[in-house]
Amino acid sequence: MYTAPSMPYTLFLTASFAIQALAQSTNLTFSFSPATLDTCAANGSAEAITFTTSSVPPTYQCFNIEDLFASSNTSSSYGSRTSQQSTITYEEVSWRIFNADTYSTQTNYSRLRYQQQNITSPSQGEDAARMLEVFSGRDCHQTGSSNTTVYPILGWTCQSSASGDCYEAPYNIMSFQIGSAAAINSAAKKCWVASTGAAAEKLGSGRTATNVGAVAILVAGLLSR
Repeated sequence: MYTAPSMPYTLFLTASFAIQALAQSTNLTFSFSPATLDTCAANGSAEAITFTTSSVPPTYQCFNIEDLFASSNTSSSYGSRTSQQSTITYEEVSWRIFNADTYSTQTNYSRLRYQQQNITSPSQGEDAARMLEVFSGRDCHQTGSSNTTVYPILGWTCQSSASGDCYEAPYNIMSFQIGSAAAINSAAKKCWVASTGAAAEKLGSGRTATNVGAVAILVAGLLSR
């Protein structure tokens, strides 16, 4: 006689599908987890709010974490953005988020697990398809910097390890930006790993840029692989 599956089994299946979606090696997948944890939570785990995309946006796309995750009251949801060019509408970027129902504006999301590998030639530290930058303010602006403290804009355009790498920013991450990494990697001749990238250029002076680099090395270095 047929017996309906129990709730734990249903939840197990849901978790399995989520893990399969996050395991696609062509995706850029990253998650934010609380500063109170000893290390970054795994992408897709209950402690982490997770964003994944298979798109390579033709233009840089900025997301506010609160707007993205607080707008959904379900664990998993899809989203996309389109642009109009002449009479043609085309998709800029599509994405999926996980654990939006656990998001809290009271949490300091300073821990980031970054995962991105190329499907044809996966190699940690080599050029990746997409860029990711994180910011301490909304709308991809950096806030809180002073003469004595510099909050770096941290950026990644390198491939990660297969399971993703853990970093900690010296601030609560409020927004992030994604886009194609091709122009950055071509111009710099070297991809970014938690690099201050354009932040040093925007801040101007050599002394400030040096301080930004020091903060990035000390605070945003690799915590685990």
